[in-house]
Amino acid sequence: MRWQDVVIVRVILFSAFVSQCWSVAINTKDDYELMPPLFEYENVTNCFEQYPTSVYCVVKTVLTPKEDSKVWYAIEKYSKNPSYHEHSLLDRGLCVDACVNLVNSLNSSTIPTFDTTRITVEPYVGVCLYA
Repeated sequence: MRWQDVVIVRVILFSAFVSQCWSVAINTKDDYELMPPLFEYENVTNCFEQYPTSVYCVVKTVLTPKEDSKVWYAIEKYSKNPSYHEHSLLDRGLCVDACVNLVNSLNSSTIPTFDTTRITVEPYVGVCLYA
């Protein structure tokens, strides 16, 4: 084997390695982006301006497993890693009147898709602000 052949083999192997690493990095990014944001808060000022008698609540949302879901797979994968947060626990800030209006605007065939089974979790102190 000539030295040129060795260099070509090394370049091919290095290219394959870089390609594989790049592919893993891309898949990891895509995987992470499948998950919902850990926290999301509606604007409290807008809430009280649009609905002066409303209530603004901060709630903890707990996601339950759906084993055949790519999203749940990503949540499990990242939540195991101590460097990441528990992605099955989500914080949400909601303007209650805006939420009621949204639910009332849903058509009757969509509403049942939001039905859930009640679950029990560790106590979490929620905070509600009143106008």
